Amino acid sequence: MQQIGLKYIDKYSELEIMPIHIDMRYLPKKSDKLTNAAIYFVMKNMFDDATIRKEKVKELIDSGKIVFLIDNIDISNANHTVLLSKFIKENSGNRFILTTKEEFFQSIDVKKLPEYTKDFKKLYINTFGKAQIRELVTKWAGRRDDVADVSKLLKNKWLL
Repeated sequence: MQQIGLKYIDKYSELEIMPIHIDMRYLPKKSDKLTNAAIYFVMKNMFDDATIRKEKVKELIDSGKIVFLIDNIDISNANHTVLLSKFIKENSGNRFILTTKEEFFQSIDVKKLPEYTKDFKKLYINTFGKAQIRELVTKWAGRRDDVADVSKLLKNKWLL
């Protein structure tokens, strides 16, 4: 999700679409949870000298100038389904990229995914195994001057 967001930021002058990341595990307690999560995301990630008001964020949402990167959806949580379906329907002019938790493949049939009121193209990405992580890190580190020993990176408990 982070890489998708960065690509949209890089191409902002061309596409004029702002990425907003929302983690469904950490929604605000207020009503209109997803809109408020979007506003909080923008406010939290602005440059110190930039100013944007809540109304401007809502205006961008209303005008379809947002790609929502909605992460960690619990598809077994009816509240998530209702919240997302309503939000997507009300803001259908925007783009949406949704991700579910990794256990999804073990716990539910692909055909039982909620539709969220819109015809989404479904793309399934399996998790990487140790060999795939090693290959990815080796290729990445091979192009960097600041990484001398790939083995140290590969021993990182967060990667394996």
